[in-house]
Amino acid sequence: MHLNELASLIRTLVDDYEKLIDQGKILKSLYDKEQVDLFISEASKLLDSSARILPEAKLVVSTHSLEDVTVKHISVYYRMLKLISIRYIVDLLEEALPVYQGMPEVLSELQRLLAGFKKLEDTL
Repeated sequence: MHLNELASLIRTLVDDYEKLIDQGKILKSLYDKEQVDLFISEASKLLDSSARILPEAKLVVSTHSLEDVTVKHISVYYRMLKLISIRYIVDLLEEALPVYQGMPEVLSELQRLLAGFKKLEDTL
């Protein structure tokens, strides 16, 4: 993947995580099935995108010189996602689980997402 393309993709991931975090903040108190389904759908897409893009970013950061401005941007976005955004999603999902104990379908989807984001976090 070309560095400029990777930089664009990872920048988009940062934006998508910000949107998902905003959606996730209301999960703890929201029983609106439509909003929960939207969050689950968006989180699933983001998890898939992250699993494709972030390993490539990790490789670039570890093998290219940070003197290259594009690599430096990729590095900053990568660290932001790794250290803040993904961790924040994991925390939101963990906090939401007790709220949805009475909704087995939603609960299983949230647990699946939680496991996926934790696995992603562990591989970065």
